[in-house]
Amino acid sequence: MFLETHTFFANLSWILLIIILVSRPLAEITKNKILFRVLRYRKQLGVICGLAAIVHVLFFLLGSGLAGIYFLDAEFWSLQNFYGWGSLAVVAMLFPLLTSNNFSLHFFGKYWKKIQRGTYLVFIATAIHIAMVKDEWFEVMGPVLIWLFLWTWAELRRRKRFKV
Repeated sequence: MFLETHTFFANLSWILLIIILVSRPLAEITKNKILFRVLRYRKQLGVICGLAAIVHVLFFLLGSGLAGIYFLDAEFWSLQNFYGWGSLAVVAMLFPLLTSNNFSLHFFGKYWKKIQRGTYLVFIATAIHIAMVKDEWFEVMGPVLIWLFLWTWAELRRRKRFKV
């Protein structure tokens, strides 16, 4: 039961992360009204994404009997394996997740957006984690490359260096 459940929450978190990160540059490039509506709910989608990731980790650890040793074993923090990349993603995800609220927005002021940009690290670490788990780099890095392309295109347009 734990294995199927943890996989469901892992997939949900990954799909939401892709939607959250691709929606902004795609909306800016296409000027699509539906995508701009999606942007209004990115904070809520981010919270669901983060909670799904936490549930994924908890169910994985409980289902595999690793819950008691997770924080104590160096293997779970080594970037030589998928555990380390998953751990990095979870730790990096905690900061944007815990500050995805109006109180934090006002409390951190101009630094709030920098904290939220930690999601980029979460995205890359999660992609590497999934690629190592599945041993399928192209399939997983595809969304990262698409996001990177769209983000660069939108950033260049925003800076008026590139017109389409």
